[in-house]
Amino acid sequence: MLKVLGCGAVLVVAATLLNAEPLVLRQATNVLDKSTLELGIGNFTYQSDETKFLNSSGAETSATYTKTGTLIPVFARYGFTRTVEGTLLIPYRSSVIKNEQSGTSLTAADSGLGDVDAGIKVNVLDSEWKAGVGGNISLPVGDKKFREGFAIAPLVAVSRSYKEITFNANLSYAISGEYEAEDAEKTKTDPADILTFGIGAEYPVKAYKGLNAIGEFIYQNLTETVKAGVSQSGTAGSRMDLALGARYNAGSLKTTVGLLCALGDEKYRDYDYKLLFGLTYLLKV
Repeated sequence: MLKVLGCGAVLVVAATLLNAEPLVLRQATNVLDKSTLELGIGNFTYQSDETKFLNSSGAETSATYTKTGTLIPVFARYGFTRTVEGTLLIPYRSSVIKNEQSGTSLTAADSGLGDVDAGIKVNVLDSEWKAGVGGNISLPVGDKKFREGFAIAPLVAVSRSYKEITFNANLSYAISGEYEAEDAEKTKTDPADILTFGIGAEYPVKAYKGLNAIGEFIYQNLTETVKAGVSQSGTAGSRMDLALGARYNAGSLKTTVGLLCALGDEKYRDYDYKLLFGLTYLLKV
């Protein structure tokens, strides 16, 4: 299923090459000038999620379930006009799952190409308040181990600057499609739809030209997952994420670092924390 956010997730960016752009939100105005291409590793991420098992009394046991994963996304963004831009993301994923119980440890590892994500965004208001609309489509064309079906996520992004601070807000709804799970029964699975609301702020660090500090907060509400036509009780819920990081623009080179922390009920989290790094280059074509 298409993940529009994740601990602060959807991308927000500025209208010119020298402005900052948010970590995981999407900004209202164009990131790039017309006929400009951005290429590179969009946001390389490493994430970890650890779950402790409880006994019948509710106390923690020695049993632990740990899942770590990496995402290496080949990323491209292109400015078609002054107000329209498109994105394409081709991710390479890997995951390691370790299950430790009763003195034994079982480990499973997988890697391969994930679902391709394509997006479009149009700036519809560019004055004191800035607004953009668009959407992303997740195409299940990667390795079967990482496929999560076709999904579409319409988006509304709003931005406004106050003195030196730029504030961003996103509202999106990821609508998932049914797919055939990679299990022995080939179960038809429809992942949860996700309503996402995110807010964030960017602030230029005066001592270092081109460096911006970024903070974002994201709230998500999940519908129930459906397997073999049956709604899975207890899968609907909500989660929150906090993202802190920085972006440095040096000419045509853009560098991003960040830390994403999961908040709220552990039952609905994708991870406990996520480390992020991005490196892209701008070309005039």
